[in-house]
Amino acid sequence: LWVSVCGGVWGSVGQWVSVCGGVWGSVGQWVSVCGGVWGSVGQWVSVCGGVWGSVGQWVSVCGGVWGSVGQWVSVCGGVWGSVGQWVSVCGGVWGSVGQWVSVCGGVWGSVGQWVSVCGGVWGSVGQWVSVCGGVWGSVGQWVSVCGGVWGSVGQWVSVCGGVWGSVGQWVSVCGGVWGSVGQWVSVCGGVWGSVGQWVSV
Repeated sequence: LWVSVCGGVWGSVGQWVSVCGGVWGSVGQWVSVCGGVWGSVGQWVSVCGGVWGSVGQWVSVCGGVWGSVGQWVSVCGGVWGSVGQWVSVCGGVWGSVGQWVSVCGGVWGSVGQWVSVCGGVWGSVGQWVSVCGGVWGSVGQWVSVCGGVWGSVGQWVSVCGGVWGSVGQWVSVCGGVWGSVGQWVSVCGGVWGSVGQWVSV
């Protein structure tokens, strides 16, 4: 049965529903489609321009392309990676593992996820957490490090200048060097002896 059809043709399946121009695809029904084409899977839903991908449905897509996996969700520019979904990504690329989460510039490393990273690189172990400049060492995580380097053992904790020794952690060290035993504790100038700790020298 024809129901209020104005021009065009009747497709091979089902009914026309308020279709103005265009063609009827091989599957299902047209629903308020203005221009474009009908893809091989499912239905068009309020699509303005672009193309229909090989999987699932278009949902409010403005430009770009449909990737090989899942659905586009409010993507503006960029490309769809090989894994999972794009979520509010502005520029950059999609890495080989997991999802992008609010990443502005930089690259995706070989392990885990980027979390609010501004510049720098991703190391071989764990995650970046609010790192501004510097590099990622071979062990553990960076935590609020401003300049300097990461040593072979443990973590940096609020270190400004100097170097990290072979044992333990730096704690509020102002100049000087780290000796072979124990920790520095509020030492300003001088040297560390072979035994024990400096205290208020």
